[in-house]
Amino acid sequence: MPMTGDTTHENGAQEAGKRFGDLAAKAQRQVHKIADQVGLGDQADQLVAKVEHQASRSYGAMKETVRERPTLAVGVAAGVGVLIGLMLARR
Repeated sequence: MPMTGDTTHENGAQEAGKRFGDLAAKAQRQVHKIADQVGLGDQADQLVAKVEHQASRSYGAMKETVRERPTLAVGVAAGVGVLIGLMLARR
C-alpha cells in the first residue's frame, strides 16, 4: 500500500521524536555523571527537570509547526544542513 504524504510526515516526526528522546536521555545521564563528580546531585536533578520541561515545550512547538507548514520545515532543515556542511568543510 503506498504511503500518503501525511503518513510520511507522521513517520518522520515519530523518528525525529525518538531521536530527540534518545539524545535527551543521553544528555541527562551526562549531566548526572558530571553533577555527581562535582557534588551537585540535587541541583542537577532540578536543572534536568527544568531542561526536560523546556525541551518538551520546544518539541511540541516544533512538531506543531512541522504539521502546519511542512514545506517550510523541509526548507529550514535543508538550510541548516547546508550551513553545517559548510562549517565542517572549513575545518
